Amino acid sequence: MSNLSEFIGGGIKSVQSGTTGTSSSIDVTLATAIDPAKSFIMINGTQHNVGGTSAPAYGRAEIIDSTTIRITETNGQTLGFITVNWTVVEYY
Repeated sequence: MSNLSEFIGGGIKSVQSGTTGTSSSIDVTLATAIDPAKSFIMINGTQHNVGGTSAPAYGRAEIIDSTTIRITETNGQTLGFITVNWTVVEYY
């Protein structure tokens, strides 16, 4: 049976997390630079308030560079607002 260290090369180097809210898109500066080629981002959950529209708001997260991630509300409704709990994991 495989374990996580076999897939990510020996272990976790750093973990950074936070909570960010947006109604469109926002860039978040990480406290410590990461190697984007050895990192991934997870969204731990989103909450939405779409202000009268029946279409739910969802969040998307991406690593832009070594110090920046981008959180985007994907519904496209100007009244939508999401709160995203994110975690960036960097491995060796």
